[in-house]
Amino acid sequence: MPSKAYCTVSDVADFLGVSLTSAQEVQAARLIESVTVLIDEELLRGFLVGVQTGEEHYQSEYASGMLYLIYAPVTSISQIRGRAALGSDDTVLVEDTDYEIISLVSGSIRLVNPGAYDRVSVDYTPVNTVPTPIRDATVEWVASRLMPTLRMDSYGLESYSLPDISVKFSRSIMGDGMPPNVKKTLDHYRNWARS
Repeated sequence: MPSKAYCTVSDVADFLGVSLTSAQEVQAARLIESVTVLIDEELLRGFLVGVQTGEEHYQSEYASGMLYLIYAPVTSISQIRGRAALGSDDTVLVEDTDYEIISLVSGSIRLVNPGAYDRVSVDYTPVNTVPTPIRDATVEWVASRLMPTLRMDSYGLESYSLPDISVKFSRSIMGDGMPPNVKKTLDHYRNWARS
């Protein structure tokens, strides 16, 4: 199993409707890991990241009073600290006095007096699950990259025949692109994370 994976090998096999050989399972596991990294890069964030300590936000990010955590949705927020100015010590903020948690789902926090701090640091725990659409997008992307290798007798070769000519070619060079449904899902999450 890959160190960080948004789906499993069996998810990919079920999507393709095939039983994978042991070599194909190893290849699928490697593809899952690489596609997981690609998705994190596309979204400029990750899932399954673990406890976040000292995530820093500067005043330009929360000038309106609303602060958004990077790795939402969130299970819990353990501590928020504010720094009044460069060189000063952090002050622990008090919930319902200095800040209000608006939504753990969106990771939104309202600061009562945002102008009092030039930097805010947050310790929190993101949800330890991958959203279903991200899991499904990972499965589809891995499946699209794995498909050219599933026909072992052809090594990814396709053929096209006319009465006078027959041509064999490989689709594998075209198989590394992002499938349209995956792009649509990632666009949705990219826009959601920035709004």
